[in-house]
Amino acid sequence: MNIMTTTLVISTVAVIATIAIIIIAMNRGQKEAKLTIEEPKPKVVTKKKKVTKSSLRVMKKGELIKLAKSDFDTDFDSSLTKTNLVNKVYQLYHKK
Repeated sequence: MNIMTTTLVISTVAVIATIAIIIIAMNRGQKEAKLTIEEPKPKVVTKKKKVTKSSLRVMKKGELIKLAKSDFDTDFDSSLTKTNLVNKVYQLYHKK
């Protein structure tokens, strides 16, 4: 297959999928089909899971501060850099 044929096949499959969604919605009694794409929610690290620096780095500063407050009742200043927050929260989880 060349690129034009491949593109046509992909476009056709997308149209068929959209039509199938509309038909299913109409069979359920809905007047309009709502197509929504939800963004994945950020993962919340808990004590039960293994906490790594990588898992903490994907979190935002506010999430790191809330995590430290909820799991360890520790307040951190929001003026700390994200790297410092990641290190401090990581240390809380891995105290020796």
